[in-house]
Amino acid sequence: MTIEIQVPEVWENRTIHTFVAPERTQEFAGNITVAPFETDERWSLEDFVQNVPLSSMGRDDLLVIDRGFKARGVTRYYERTFRFVEPQQGLLLQQRQRFAMVAKKPHIFTCTDVADHFERSAQSLEDVFDRFLETARAKA
Repeated sequence: MTIEIQVPEVWENRTIHTFVAPERTQEFAGNITVAPFETDERWSLEDFVQNVPLSSMGRDDLLVIDRGFKARGVTRYYERTFRFVEPQQGLLLQQRQRFAMVAKKPHIFTCTDVADHFERSAQSLEDVFDRFLETARAKA
């Protein structure tokens, strides 16, 4: 479903998009969230990453698997991947956070799934990321 909404140009779009996989693994559905990160300042990608530390998740059991600056085509981004145990069900989850500038605004793309099935959802993250970038370029 596509919804187009017209609001005055001075209004700021703070839409958060959430996509949930139809299949569930151990009562957990893989998901992807895309959220603009609101700031009053004009941040570079480096500023963005430095101002959203991993510790902001409020967890002390995060196992960092990978982190660093990467590129996809002409788009540079920062990505961090980690694992943690979901306390209510005791599931080992894996999460990837991707920080990127989309239409000159900071965005966080987050993908979460059960660790054993993470790569399935990670491919969907690539598809969502590419689509957001294509849409931003088309509107520019």
